[in-house]
Amino acid sequence: MNSYFSAVSPLCAIGISVAWFSAGVFVHLIICRIAGTPKYMARGLACGFLLMLCLAVRQICTHTVNIVVLYYVLTLWLAYMMFFVNLMNSVTLKMLDFMAKRGGTLAADDFSQIFGSDSAIVSRLEAIKRNNFLRLENGRLYITTKGRTLVSAVRIIRRITGVTEAG
Repeated sequence: MNSYFSAVSPLCAIGISVAWFSAGVFVHLIICRIAGTPKYMARGLACGFLLMLCLAVRQICTHTVNIVVLYYVLTLWLAYMMFFVNLMNSVTLKMLDFMAKRGGTLAADDFSQIFGSDSAIVSRLEAIKRNNFLRLENGRLYITTKGRTLVSAVRIIRRITGVTEAG
């Protein structure tokens, strides 16, 4: 039984994990570009499961099972999925994107009517202003350079990855 397990250096384990993870991301992005955004999470989880299964089968077949490598790949994959769930569903990004599409300015009252005025939205808006993504002047909200930069970066990432739908 011990002949299946192999010890590798931590640096080697990280290298193997990053290589497998990168291959999985590449395949997943191709799938998402071809199939589109709907059911992104289900496809991502299925792709991650298949990636882990392929890695485990390869390790078993070559008698080089290393739990650390499996753990690193799984952790990287889950972090990757969290990143894209946030990219698609972030309320802050939706607000900033909406503002950028509207020319970067909107009356504060109109913002409340569009997004609502419940305490969660108000606290989110305050956090956005506190972090200098929006500024309030004379009853109007203006997107800052920092906010435009974030929105532009997110749009580029969405185009590259094929994540076209938010929400």
